Amino acid sequence: MSVMKGPNSPPSTTSAQGTENNPLLQTPGYADTTTPQLPSRSPSIYPASDSLNPTAEDITELKGDIMINWLYQQQLSLQWSKGGAEEGIVLKIGRETFICCPENLCQFQYGFYDAICALNVPVAMTVNTRVIKLFLRDNDKNSVSLPDGLHLQVLPSIMHLPHCQKHHYAVFIEDVGILVVWDDQPRYLLQRAQSIEQQLLELVWEGERTFSEKPSTSKSTKYPYCGIRALYWRFLYRRRR
Repeated sequence: MSVMKGPNSPPSTTSAQGTENNPLLQTPGYADTTTPQLPSRSPSIYPASDSLNPTAEDITELKGDIMINWLYQQQLSLQWSKGGAEEGIVLKIGRETFICCPENLCQFQYGFYDAICALNVPVAMTVNTRVIKLFLRDNDKNSVSLPDGLHLQVLPSIMHLPHCQKHHYAVFIEDVGILVVWDDQPRYLLQRAQSIEQQLLELVWEGERTFSEKPSTSKSTKYPYCGIRALYWRFLYRRRR
């Protein structure tokens, strides 16, 4: 219930006149509780655009970091890397903008990172396995025909990579004994590398089986029981006849 004051009513204690006559309110350090003073908010040291409104470039870079780290973990878990200086992943996140993992991959001049940037593919990775090294050790050709009909080049070194047949999506590097695979989509990169490795394993297996089944003209094959004693008894048998 509100109380209406007349024109002759005494002044309120919270008025300007009451404040001047009240000795407590004139004491230094005393704050008037009727009008609380809120502390002023200091400006943030971080710009609002960085913390609340990330730019499209920031989002793209974040997505790229997540993708390339995931691919690198898959490369390690599949044992496709031996920790060499030129082994890793390169991912394109924008026009003429590439990132790599591990980070020191871009420090080698004219290496894998520079070659992929010059080749200008969306994503690429190295594959280093015993199957690939075994295959390249016995290979003396400039290209390899896979069972699915794909022909892959065998390049002398990583410096020749920018001039390779880009539409084949993979090449062999002879001097370091690795396979370089790339794709238009990062999610298909692992599938492509696994398919090539499986076909290489089939080629190596077929080559070993063909070599083992090839007839030999040596005496050990002509005479199954080869040896000095076996030949001696065979010689005696023929003389008695």
